[in-house]
Order: sequence, then C-alpha cells, then structure tokens
Amino acid sequence: MIFYTLNIILFYAHYKVLGQTLGGQQNKYLQLIFWAFAELTVFISIKLYFDFFYLYTERPQDDKWLKIKQLAALDLYRSLFFIGLSSLYWTASNISNYERKAKESAIKQLTAERDALALQTRLARSENALLRQQINPHLIFNSLNFIHSTVYRVSEKAAETVIMLTDILRFSMESAEEDGKIPLQKEIDQIDNLITLNRSRFKTTAPIDSIVTGSPAGHRIIPLVLTTLVENVFKHGDFIEHHVKIHLDLSAEGLLSFHTLNRVTAQAPFPRMKSTGLENIRTRLDYAYGDTYQLQTTEQDGWFRTKLNIAL
Repeated sequence: MIFYTLNIILFYAHYKVLGQTLGGQQNKYLQLIFWAFAELTVFISIKLYFDFFYLYTERPQDDKWLKIKQLAALDLYRSLFFIGLSSLYWTASNISNYERKAKESAIKQLTAERDALALQTRLARSENALLRQQINPHLIFNSLNFIHSTVYRVSEKAAETVIMLTDILRFSMESAEEDGKIPLQKEIDQIDNLITLNRSRFKTTAPIDSIVTGSPAGHRIIPLVLTTLVENVFKHGDFIEHHVKIHLDLSAEGLLSFHTLNRVTAQAPFPRMKSTGLENIRTRLDYAYGDTYQLQTTEQDGWFRTKLNIAL
C-alpha cells in the first residue's frame, strides 16, 4: 500500500510539473529536467528508507545490502515507469493545446510574411512614383547650365540661385549607397539650400528659425525625407508674413529629432501633402527603420506641425 501510494503521488506530481514547465507560453525545459531529477531523488530516497526498514532483520550485513541494491534498481525502474506514464497522460491531455500553438505560430509566421510582402509592395510603388518624377537629368542640367550662363550676365545673385537649384536637383537624383542611406550632413546641406532658395525666391522678411544642434558627423540617413518635409513647409506654408521653424536635434546616442512648424496658407496652390507625399515618406521609413521611428503630423488653429524621431 505504501509503495503504490508513493507511485500514485509521483504520477500526479510529475503531471503537475509538466503543466508548470510546458503548459505556459514558453517551454521551460531546464526547469523540467531539474524537477524531474528532484522527483526521482525524493521518491527513491523515501522508498529506500522503507526498504531498509522492512529488511532491518538479523540477516548478515552483506546479504542485506545486496537486497537493498536489488530493491533500489526496482524502485528506480518503477519510478521511471510512472514518470513516463504520467508524461504520456499529460501529452494526450494537452495534444489539442499543442495543435493550437502550432496553428497560432504558423498564422503569426504567415502574417509576418504577408506584412513584409505588403511593405515591399508599398516601397516599390513609392520608388516608382519617385522615378516617374525624374526627367532626363542630362536635359535638366544642360538647360540649367545655359540658364546660369545667361542669367549671370544680368544678376550674379540670381545665377547663384540657379546653382543652388542645380545642387538640389542633382542631390535628388543621386544614388544612395548599398543600404539606401547617405551622410546626414548632405541632407542638412540641401535643407540649407532650400531655405536660401525660397528666401531669394519670395523675398520674405519673416523669420525662418532654422537650428541644427548636435554633430551630424558619422551619422547616415535615407535621402529626401527631411528635405521633402522642408519642401512641404514652403509649398503649403504662408512664410511671407509668418515665421517658420525648422529644428534638427541630434543626441550623442544618435537619436534624431526633426520638427517643423509653419502657418498654413488659406488657399494652397498645390494639393496638401496628406496622401501621396506622406504615404511615400512613411513607406520608406517603415522599410528602412521599422519600429525605430515616429512621424507625427498635426494641423491646429491654422498651424501645421511635423515631428519626426529616428534612431539612426
């Protein structure tokens, strides 16, 4: 009765251990091995104690210890048998859970593959939209060189503006490196060109608060994200009479924070960059940075604000 009771207790104890180690979200195999070894140690020790108590007779010492060894082997065999039986019973009871977990894992994998494929499709569409906007570069640059040579005779300042425009166009058509990124300083230089070009173009006296804090040296970014946001400021913003903010802050850890603020024109001559422009930017950021960036755009009381944070 004592030994059968111990075997039954071992059966349910191991069933409980299996539920605690393999029944959760994560399988804890090391804990299972530890507790299984502990079970065997405890229950075999108890059985050997009763074996020794049962054989405590006037037999010769050698004969008694030989019998103990034989019983120890039998105790080990029976303990392993009940542990195995408990494992089979637990597996049969939880086979549906394993099937459910396997299906959930397969669904998650398929969902991840679907999302990756959708992102690649969106990126391809975004890149195609950019390609459609690119006219033959030789035609553009040759024409701008002709315009520069002609305008220079009339106004040296106007000719410098043509050079800035040429630099901006060349930058937009340049190929990035293999990972799709360029030095951050190049992007900042084009922002400065856009600001200078629009100051000269519209002859505005309103302040354009452009600030760069932190050192961009050694940091890289995908091109035409910051410049597109700045271009949107001048395309849709009323900066003739209202101030504009363009702030870029780069921490020592490489966290870039970019912020623009502009007054919205009453009737913008161009469609507001809500769908195609921002959608292309978000697609490229999703593909390049995943979850390591945040882009927010808000419009309130006639002011349009963008906030972009990227871990470079």
